Amino acid sequence: MWRKFFIATIVIFCFGGCQRTDKISMEQKDTIEAFNQSYDNSLEDRDPDSALLLAQKVLSFKAQIHDQEIVFRALTNAGLAHERLRQPDSTAIYYIQALRLAYLMNEPSNIAFALQMRGNLQIDQKKYKSAEQSFLEALEINCNENDSCQMAANYAGIGLARSSMGEPDSATASYLEALKIFKEEKDAYNQAIILGNIATQFIEQNMHHKAEPYLRNALHFNNSLGNHFSLAENYNSLGTVLADRHQYDSAFFLYDESIRISRQSNYAFGEIIATFNLAKAKANAGKFDESNSLLQQVYTFCNTNNITEGMVRSLLQQGKNAIALNTPQKAQLFLKEALTLTDSKTMTSLHIEILYGLSKLAIQASPESAVFFDEYRQLTDSMAEGQRKEKMLDLEAFYHNREKENQIAQLKKDNAIQKSRKLIWILIFTVTALFAIGMVYVFRKHQVYLQTEKELAITKLNAQKLQLEKNEKEMELHRQRAEKNILARQLKEQEIMHQAISYSKLINAFHEIRERLDDFKPRLKNKRDGEAFDMVLQQIDRANGRSPLNEVITAYSELHPSFYPKLSVAFPELSPRELQICALISLNMSTKEIASLLSISIKSTEIARHRIRKKLRLDTGQNLTTEILAFV
Repeated sequence: MWRKFFIATIVIFCFGGCQRTDKISMEQKDTIEAFNQSYDNSLEDRDPDSALLLAQKVLSFKAQIHDQEIVFRALTNAGLAHERLRQPDSTAIYYIQALRLAYLMNEPSNIAFALQMRGNLQIDQKKYKSAEQSFLEALEINCNENDSCQMAANYAGIGLARSSMGEPDSATASYLEALKIFKEEKDAYNQAIILGNIATQFIEQNMHHKAEPYLRNALHFNNSLGNHFSLAENYNSLGTVLADRHQYDSAFFLYDESIRISRQSNYAFGEIIATFNLAKAKANAGKFDESNSLLQQVYTFCNTNNITEGMVRSLLQQGKNAIALNTPQKAQLFLKEALTLTDSKTMTSLHIEILYGLSKLAIQASPESAVFFDEYRQLTDSMAEGQRKEKMLDLEAFYHNREKENQIAQLKKDNAIQKSRKLIWILIFTVTALFAIGMVYVFRKHQVYLQTEKELAITKLNAQKLQLEKNEKEMELHRQRAEKNILARQLKEQEIMHQAISYSKLINAFHEIRERLDDFKPRLKNKRDGEAFDMVLQQIDRANGRSPLNEVITAYSELHPSFYPKLSVAFPELSPRELQICALISLNMSTKEIASLLSISIKSTEIARHRIRKKLRLDTGQNLTTEILAFV
């Protein structure tokens, strides 16, 4: 697992380009150029032997190299190549030299990088406390340098060391810190790695419900990235989670997917682990024959590749299956063979588990089986005492590391404040400088602009004056026309109103004359005079038969064509006679004048006005004439 962090650390770490060297031969310059290219292309991952030879060739003339950065990179590359070749002693020598050189250079990023490489090596050597200390020192330096990517790698390394020391809670906390930074950096590759390792912590604590969401997120990332090795491991871990919940069919499917992907990717180790876990799940589901068949495949592979622990685990599980099938003799054979392969110092937990299985067979086996029980009890007692001492040491280390983490957290906080202040000052300086440059630029441009625009301004001004005069004349003409139209309309309205009033007065006069003439008829002396008198009255009646109201309404409609449509749409309940009265009211005619024109009484006119107010829904304080004029 630590290899993933190691690779991630290398991927995200970038050094600056080297400076030119002098007083060296052309061949040496070519060697340095080739080394730089191999470093950039990660040759140590693809061909560690070639990378080692190239780095050693550069180190052979390091005294002539002025740029110590090249020497540092050659030392770390040589260490990486040795680590790829599984030569830990040689790796340690190069890393120590690189760390010493970094201190001499007083380059914090190089010191942190060398400490990180040393931490990776110490994890490989199972020196977990030393590795944790190396990562913490690197983390402190990277906090000072505000190097977030390297801080994430350090947190990941700390989590790996603490996980290996059996501190799952502390390891998970470190992984979460790394995950937070990788999310901020939008680094999907390393997010997937950290998510998988957080899930592993929960699985080791039997907290499978917490592990599942992390595994599914890791699956999503690895699937989108096409990272088949990690994808196979995620399927395998998720299968373990579901098998623990007795969801065996889903677990079988996930294990098969892990095996399929591992096989396609030539990832033999991942394939055999998934096969072993599938065998365990089959056994738990009661499918012992299928389980034993798979375990035999695991045993054959481990025997061929000399993987002792895999052989022991396979034999142990076959022994458990035999016990479940009530075949004690078979079980004893498997367990005894596993016991012969087990080293009680390096595989203590497996050794205890095998002894426990043999002890369970004591009832059905020979008396010598009691020897296994006594050995099992002695081993567990001594292990308990060792664990107690180890826990005391772990507790002391925990408090020491916690204090160190608090210091780092405070340092991060202080660095963030300093960074903010620095950014503010940089921003102020940048804005001021840009403002000054802008002012100079604007001033010079303005001079040219003024010179160019000065002549155009006079021309534009004259054109604007002409246009303004033209606009003023047009506006005056429009105003005069508007005033003329308004005046004409007002005159027309007055003319209509006067015409209506005149008609009204004329009608009244006709009525008065007619009534007075009727009084003279009885005074006529003969029939002939009476007939002549009647003819005169008929002529008067014919002259009075004209309808002045229709003429007034027609003239009003021509003057205000939209009045009737608008009013009738707004108030459809108004009758035609009421619409005519509204038109007469808009001409500001009095009730008496309207009554005379309509040939009705004043009382009837007032009633008509009241009905109109009601239909217009007017309050007491609203003026009827004003409301009607709104539709003119």
